[in-house]
Amino acid sequence: MTEEQSIQALHDIKRIMERSTRFLSLSGLSGVGAGITALAGAFVAQQRIDYYKGLGLRNQLDDNAVRWDQLRLELLILAGAILIIAFSIGFYFTWRKASREGASLWDNTSRKMAMNMVLSLGTGGLFILGSIYHQYDLTVGPACLVFYGLALINVSKYTVRDVRYLGLSEIALGLINLFFFDVVGYSLMFWALGFGVCHILYGGLMWWKYERAPAKV
Repeated sequence: MTEEQSIQALHDIKRIMERSTRFLSLSGLSGVGAGITALAGAFVAQQRIDYYKGLGLRNQLDDNAVRWDQLRLELLILAGAILIIAFSIGFYFTWRKASREGASLWDNTSRKMAMNMVLSLGTGGLFILGSIYHQYDLTVGPACLVFYGLALINVSKYTVRDVRYLGLSEIALGLINLFFFDVVGYSLMFWALGFGVCHILYGGLMWWKYERAPAKV
């Protein structure tokens, strides 16, 4: 066996070991799709906020509680729709990549990753529901970013390490947002940066790094 063959064999062994301990079928296009969905949702949310501001609504302390409750309900429904669409897009591109690579979409590693993600996001979801119940609405945006970032860091040990940096970015934006919210405008801006722009940048870099076809010589 030549030196080149030995090096190639070591690379193959390393790749096999990584596949047995890490879920490597996450597609960068999932991040891009989720980011575009988030930006579209943020645009719609801003339109609804501007509409209610035009009716004289300034914040949740206004006398017109009915309008504030209507806006809150619309934003909650919109957030739920964005979550479902983004998850569906992410699942499709991940399934497509796994199929092309002949990899299993639901193995021991992906189960561990899913359980850790559900635990982190479930905890964050309950915290956010509690905040909404007690009408601490301005903490919802930062909490979404922080708990999502913690979830990404938590599952990064089961997939590509780059996910960790996306998680750190989400946490940083969420913490900064805590010091710069007034009504819902700033929170929406940080939300769009975290779930929209960061996802698109991360997804594009992931696709370029791991998925693009090598240039033909």
